[in-house]
Amino acid sequence: MGCHVAGGFFFTAGRFVEEVPYDPHLYFHGEEQNLAVRAFTHGWDIFHPPHIPLFHLYKRPETEHQAHHWHPDWEKQRDFKFSQLNALAEQRLMDLVYQRRDLGRYGLGKERTLKDFAALSGIDYSQQSLIQPYQKEGYFGTDGAKTSAPPP
Repeated sequence: MGCHVAGGFFFTAGRFVEEVPYDPHLYFHGEEQNLAVRAFTHGWDIFHPPHIPLFHLYKRPETEHQAHHWHPDWEKQRDFKFSQLNALAEQRLMDLVYQRRDLGRYGLGKERTLKDFAALSGIDYSQQSLIQPYQKEGYFGTDGAKTSAPPP
């Protein structure tokens, strides 16, 4: 079982959007961590294929991000700046992982806890740290096979 999602490579059943709706208060950064933690705590399992059949090209050398939403030309056309929206999204993610306030339907689920997520992923948000043995060994080998059990 995995612990991360990629926004550009995320496939699931249609009922997922009802059970774990996308948080409209997010903007770009933090969406993948938000979805991964919320999916896990709502009881959804995340699986990573052993081989990735596609990739997401953010930038071609000749374009230098000209078509991206954070480019200054696009920034001029918006009422809110990328930096403002990004700061609000960061706060929203912190509200979620540190459980600073009730986020209603955009909050954590009740099937599993953040402590359970830490045991699986090695990411302990409450302590702002990585849990051993993940820092050194990793939970999964290069072939995707489980190499060691998560800590109790």
